Amino acid sequence: MGKKSDIDKAIANLMKWAERPEWSEERATVFDDHLAQISRRLNKSQEELGAELADYGGMLFGMFIEDLASRRFSPGNRSIVDDYLKRRGWRESVLGRRYLQLLRDSVLSLYEVVEVAPGSSHRSRKFRWKSSIIRFTKCNVGFSSDGRAITRGKPAPDLPRGNSPQ
Repeated sequence: MGKKSDIDKAIANLMKWAERPEWSEERATVFDDHLAQISRRLNKSQEELGAELADYGGMLFGMFIEDLASRRFSPGNRSIVDDYLKRRGWRESVLGRRYLQLLRDSVLSLYEVVEVAPGSSHRSRKFRWKSSIIRFTKCNVGFSSDGRAITRGKPAPDLPRGNSPQ
């Protein structure tokens, strides 16, 4: 298998950091936020639901980690990314640190694909929100060596920030 990218390494290190005992309550909170209500409605334990969703485990775990990384917790408005970067950030590349900072500042959202133009674009909107439709064009987004976002091809769209209905 090929060499891991700086971003993949940073994510893997953050996931290891999330396993630390001092983050167990926060991990449980995020996990419960995603599965507890569904488990109750389906009258299944979270373990049973997890077993049924095993085929989608990578995608669900990715969403779970993104949500954990982008949340702030009481007391003190704590962030797992800030904690990791403060104590182990020295081991990450500039690109890895910048990616984790951007992940920390992101807002987890689910989008509904409304229309697809194969090979060129798709149009989406925030799922179950009254929001405008956003057109995503084909583009390559990457990061420069100093952690700045760059695009090749057509520019990436500016996405709405925050989590309030539009």
